[in-house]
Amino acid sequence: MLYGAPDGQLWMPVRDGDPSAMALFLRHYSCTNRSRRVYQFVGPGEKLVLLTPCARALFVWRKERDEYRMDGQHGVNCAVFRNEGAPGVLSSDLIRAADQIAFSR
Repeated sequence: MLYGAPDGQLWMPVRDGDPSAMALFLRHYSCTNRSRRVYQFVGPGEKLVLLTPCARALFVWRKERDEYRMDGQHGVNCAVFRNEGAPGVLSSDLIRAADQIAFSR
């Protein structure tokens, strides 16, 4: 299932390291090393990187391996969300749509 503009959905899945997704991530507050060249930004574990067709919003779901979690918790978490003004869409609608995609996966 493709989550993109042709079928009216808000998100489309992209690979970790997609240039448009990377550009949004480099402007996210959690990006600590903006000068280093990186090709993947999500890290180890299962992940789902979502980008809007206009490339102005990014959402990353991540399921870390238990040995990488410092808090001992298990499950999937939102690793990155950034909306730089996806036209005509509220951030809350983007989050709800990303939640539905993660649930279906």
